[in-house]
Order: sequence, then structure tokens, then C-alpha cells
Amino acid sequence: MRMVKAAETASSEQQVGDHLRDVRTRQGFSVRALAARAGCSPSFISQVEHGQASPSISSLERLVQSLGMTLGDFFRAATPPSVVRAHERAALTNSWSGALIETLALAGAANALEPLMITLEPGGQSSSPPYARDGESFAFVCEGDVLLTLGDATHRLSRGDAATFSSETQHRWENAGRELARMVVVSARAR
Repeated sequence: MRMVKAAETASSEQQVGDHLRDVRTRQGFSVRALAARAGCSPSFISQVEHGQASPSISSLERLVQSLGMTLGDFFRAATPPSVVRAHERAALTNSWSGALIETLALAGAANALEPLMITLEPGGQSSSPPYARDGESFAFVCEGDVLLTLGDATHRLSRGDAATFSSETQHRWENAGRELARMVVVSARAR
């Protein structure tokens, strides 16, 4: 058990070191220049970058501030992109509305956006009555024809059409055609 913990710690230290080196070199700083700005020795930075030393929180904060970042910025930039394979999407089928809703981002991801793939059967709809939520939404129709009701106005959207609107406006999607309709809807994630 201790060997696994030691290996995980070494791996984490190496990831921090690799990311620090990437940011430093992207910004054009030498080890010596960063050390002078952060008030530490060049050998300390070299050890951190090679996973041979683990910086304290205050040391790491001084280093990233010297690079013009906050700790939050540093760790957000180090987070690998989330990849969701087509066969791994979480899905919800709603038979009464004729809709299949698939998530296009990992559940619980810290992203500011919530992307969904919505497939509507002929006559299917997103909700009845229209609904509202906080933020903004963007929609792109991949196939079929849909009616987007925004308040009192209805817009017919076909393949290749897109719409951006305030999600705070009462809205509803409906498949107006005889074939499946599929669209990608990206909304601001609820905070």
C-alpha cells in the first residue's frame, strides 16, 4: 500500500514539474530568470521540473505568480481535456416526449459548458410546456427539421442552422419533420 502511495506521489510531482516546465518555456523564461523573479534557486526549479522535489504550496504559488498565473489557472491548464467516446455517452430516453438526450461531456466535469446531443423522433419535443433556465444556449441542427419556440416566437431550423438565445426565455424544441431530428445544444452549466 505504501509503495502505491509513493508511486502516486512521485507521479503527481512529475506531472506538476512537467507542467511547470511547459508553462515556463511557453512564456520564454529560462530557469534562472524564473528563479530570480520567484526568489528561489535555479536548482530548486530544476528539481521540481524533474520530479525530484515537491514544492510547498507557497513555493508553487510564488512560481506560478512569477509566471503571471494563479494556482487555479495553473491547475486548470494542467487538467487534460475530457474525451467522451460515442459509445460512452450517458443517455436518457424519454418515450412520452420522443426524445433521446445524450451528454457530450463527462458527468461532474468542471467545465462552464454543458453540451448535449438531442435526438427527437417525428413529433417529439423537448418539453411541454416550454421551460427556462439560467444562462445562454447555443444550438446546431445536425439533421432534420426542428421548431424552436422562444417565448411567443417560433423559428424553423433545418440541417446546418444554428441559434443562440438566452436560456432564461421560455423555450421548447419540437421535431417538425417526418424523419429523426438531431441537434447539439450547448448551455452554460448551472452554478
